[in-house]
Amino acid sequence: MKQDLLDELGIKLVVNTAGTVTVLGSCLVHDEILNVVRQVTKIFVDTNDLHNKVRAFVARLVESDAYVTSGTAAGLVLSVGSLYDECRRRPNA
Repeated sequence: MKQDLLDELGIKLVVNTAGTVTVLGSCLVHDEILNVVRQVTKIFVDTNDLHNKVRAFVARLVESDAYVTSGTAAGLVLSVGSLYDECRRRPNA
């Protein structure tokens, strides 16, 4: 984002000493990822199919189950929801 636009909006840059946190913009995006995003935003795909195939790809990479979300907050919501659901299924555990 150009500094001119940030100035126009009255947004100041911060020094991030906390690491990867959502309230500070989450994380920096590598050029390789930005290039893929640029390519994909110019076409249409079945997002359910995309999500399922990306999830399977990540699961193979990490050799475990995987679920891809739009960010940390979405991941936390799904994690808590999954835990809540599991606790309801096994109330005596």
